[in-house]
Amino acid sequence: MIDIVLSDLEKNKFINDQFYSESKAKSMIQRGNSINKIRNYLIRKGIHDEFIKDTVDRIKEDNSDQDFFSAIKICKKKTNWTS
Repeated sequence: MIDIVLSDLEKNKFINDQFYSESKAKSMIQRGNSINKIRNYLIRKGIHDEFIKDTVDRIKEDNSDQDFFSAIKICKKKTNWTS
């Protein structure tokens, strides 16, 4: 019975590591997270290396300055701390 439920969930993309990896990365990009932070998060969640690599490659193609924007965000936070 469990196998049937899992199969149905996978078929309907409720359980899909690639989809999760891409959607979580998009969310983290919008919050200004660095590529390394995204990669480490996905690794901790147990996402397969192949999906992580594809996701990171796609981020680099679409958002070539993601680490730069993340660094700016961190600098702004630190500036607000000292104010």
